[in-house]
Parts: sequence; structure tokens; C-alpha cells
Amino acid sequence: MVGKDAEVRTTQGGVQYARFTLATSTGGYKKQDGTDVPEVTQWHNITCWRNLAVMVGKYVRKGMKVDVEGMITYSQYQDQQGVQRMSVEIVADDIVLMTKQNDGVQAQPQMQPQQGYMPQAGYVPQQQQMNFPPQVQQQAPQQGGYAPQPAAPNNPDDLPF
Repeated sequence: MVGKDAEVRTTQGGVQYARFTLATSTGGYKKQDGTDVPEVTQWHNITCWRNLAVMVGKYVRKGMKVDVEGMITYSQYQDQQGVQRMSVEIVADDIVLMTKQNDGVQAQPQMQPQQGYMPQAGYVPQQQQMNFPPQVQQQAPQQGGYAPQPAAPNNPDDLPF
């Protein structure tokens, strides 16, 4: 669950980024033998860059449930008193909103990965382009909104899923 509204900022180089906190919880149930397993909540710092940051700034609000896909990053820095500190954050590649907005309409259901992010650790996610063979290209929907897809040729190397 999101702990606070996403904050969007801009770097000195003009690149937008957004930050918010996310809580994950485990436990909070009773075993068959009657033993209580207490709920344990952990807080995570989430950072998004570029287009994803813009979308997060528009839609991510305190209390929402979101699904975050990304990479955990560790870095060290020196605070104002000269003490060496460690920082941990999740750099998001994709975020799916799991909570509907107040008006009951699903907000941006899935935010696409951003391109060109270049954090200090050197990780650069690349947007993958899906190339489908011509026989499985999407057709225009027929009446009723459903367009059947032609079957792909049988290939013994293809997995059934």
C-alpha cells in the first residue's frame, strides 16, 4: 500500500523523477494450533524516472495498492555530518495500479517502462519490442468487440503457454 502521494521532481539536467513509499505486509493470521502470527510491515522507497515518473505523479496516491516491478539498488553516501550511510530503493520499470480511483473508473491500468533511465549504478532498462509473425497480427474487431486470432503454425519447439 502506498504510504504517501508520489512526489515528482526534476534533476538539474531536466530529467523528471518521482518518489513514493510502499508498505508490504506479511503474517497477521492465526495458525491451526491457535498461535497468533503477528503482521510485519516493511517500508520500501520507490523511484521512477522520465515518463513513468509523470504517470506516477498523476495517479499514485496514499492508500492505493500498486504492483511494482523493478530493480533493488543499494548505494552509499556521506551525510552532512560526514557519516557514511547506506540507501536502499527500488527503481521501478513498471507499475500497475491495483486500486480504482474515487469515481470508480480504473485509472491508467498499466504504466509502460520508461526508456533511457541512467542511474548512478549504471543500470539502463531497455524497452522490449514484441515482434509477432504476420499470421498473428491483430485484426480489427468484429461486431461485439471480439476479433478471433488465427492460429499460429504448429511448431514442435513452441511451448503450449
